[in-house]
Amino acid sequence: MRIPRRKIYRAFPEMDQFTDEQCVCFLRVIRVRRFWILFASIVVWILAFIAAFIVYARIVDPFFNSIGVHRLLDVVMINIPGVGDLYWGDLLDTCSVVFLNVGAPTMLAILTRDWFLHRALGRHIQGARCPGCRQSLIGLPILKEEDGQGPSARCPECGRLWVLRDLGLTPADLRPDAARAGA
Repeated sequence: MRIPRRKIYRAFPEMDQFTDEQCVCFLRVIRVRRFWILFASIVVWILAFIAAFIVYARIVDPFFNSIGVHRLLDVVMINIPGVGDLYWGDLLDTCSVVFLNVGAPTMLAILTRDWFLHRALGRHIQGARCPGCRQSLIGLPILKEEDGQGPSARCPECGRLWVLRDLGLTPADLRPDAARAGA
């Protein structure tokens, strides 16, 4: 199993034949068709923000106050020349609020978006296979319309000619240049 760090499309061997720009075109097609991925990421961010705010208000801040972290920081830092005038307890509060209430929900939303995109790209690749032999049709040349049936692709494994409409596919599903031309 491949585990890419930044480019989720590199987790799929079918995408190796394409450049990064072409793979981004495939992702653009998926994002347009599955717009709910953005909606889900926003909902996750909002829920995580609310949960983080509750955790901070009910657990983190009372914990800091109970063990005296604010007073300890102020006492320790007051003896350092040039920084003694700052309230270090307030700085700790600010940093923890920013990280817990903004950073953590944002990271969770990005991970959620990437997880949904990875699944959507996997389903897209699985849906673009020859029904006869399960060979991937991604990247194959799109053949012109014959007898008004629409664009088609020939499976390289079994040799059967498939009309894309019969498979529920469009040229943009198989070729990134078709996705770019259609955009």
